[in-house]
Amino acid sequence: SVAVEVFGADLAHIVDPWYDFALCGSGPVRVDRFRLEPDHGLDHLARADTVIVPGWADTDREPPAELVEAVRA
Repeated sequence: SVAVEVFGADLAHIVDPWYDFALCGSGPVRVDRFRLEPDHGLDHLARADTVIVPGWADTDREPPAELVEAVRA
């Protein structure tokens, strides 16, 4: 939520241009009672200058290969 507040807010009145914020993912994600619906697929990461990856809760499970490849690209 901090990344959304900092980079997703319209701060063009302070500095222009500001970030072109995009929420990317392979599909909807549910965390507790919250559901995140990405605006873009993982292919959108290749155009990004800044990528923020949230914490990975289950350290016994590897992230999907398509996610790892997209972040590395």
